[in-house]
Amino acid sequence: MPYVIMDNSTEPKVLTENLNAGRFIKNNLNVRQTWRFYLEEAFMRSAKTGVPFVYPANMLMNEDMDADYENAVMIGEDMFYWVVLEETSGVTILLPPGNWYSNGGPTLAEYYTGGSSHTSASTDLGNLLFFKEGGVYVLDDFQDNPGYVIVRIYMPYTVLPIPISRSFQFYENGAEWRTVDISISIANKVITFEGDGSDVADTYKVSKIEVYLWHEVDSDPGAGVTYNGRGDSKYNIEFDYIVSGEEKMLFGDWTQDISSSRSKRSRSRQNKLQCFITDWVSAGKR
Repeated sequence: MPYVIMDNSTEPKVLTENLNAGRFIKNNLNVRQTWRFYLEEAFMRSAKTGVPFVYPANMLMNEDMDADYENAVMIGEDMFYWVVLEETSGVTILLPPGNWYSNGGPTLAEYYTGGSSHTSASTDLGNLLFFKEGGVYVLDDFQDNPGYVIVRIYMPYTVLPIPISRSFQFYENGAEWRTVDISISIANKVITFEGDGSDVADTYKVSKIEVYLWHEVDSDPGAGVTYNGRGDSKYNIEFDYIVSGEEKMLFGDWTQDISSSRSKRSRSRQNKLQCFITDWVSAGKR
């Protein structure tokens, strides 16, 4: 991911006094550091498959190059980036086919369908990134909690028992490659971590799990759990292990209930219908 875009002019377009060049570059480097695990994984996959690490988003459309999408770039398979080449007070972003979430914390990410446009008042790099739905990501929480990571999950917008999982590889400070599999069972309402069982001491702890757009809310979720309503009876959920005082290891074997106390309460008519649909689809009756 480039942290500054330069051309052959005497002064690079993004480095002007108005943008405060040092702060601009530092912010972009911080964004790159936050997403370094994804970037490393995408680069490794590119080296193995021969598919470019960075490529025009038009390649997803099976169409000729469209001038409207000339600033649209894919980084790996799941990250979409709208390139800003000149100073501007805002930008209109055209999203490629598929369903996407914007970057941000639990109260900031928005859901968009492909082909739609999104206007951003800010051209900071963090506001120009979008991610495919149905994905799991590990973010470096180095700014707020050094040595910790955030696990971010972008759920499918339509709640069906689609399996969501991802296997991550990390190189642990000269020790060895570590692996962890993170999976989400919508039917069982749990997030599962399966570490590699290595004896090497864990470097990374999990500070938070962020779940984007879950379909039900727990009225008694426990310490460190926050639900943020997003509309259409969907919620962003944040499990904050720093606040709750729990210690969760990235490479450990553990599970997190998404709606732990739901089974103790009577179900509403809507929840009964949702559970019926989930069980019906799980049984293959579609």
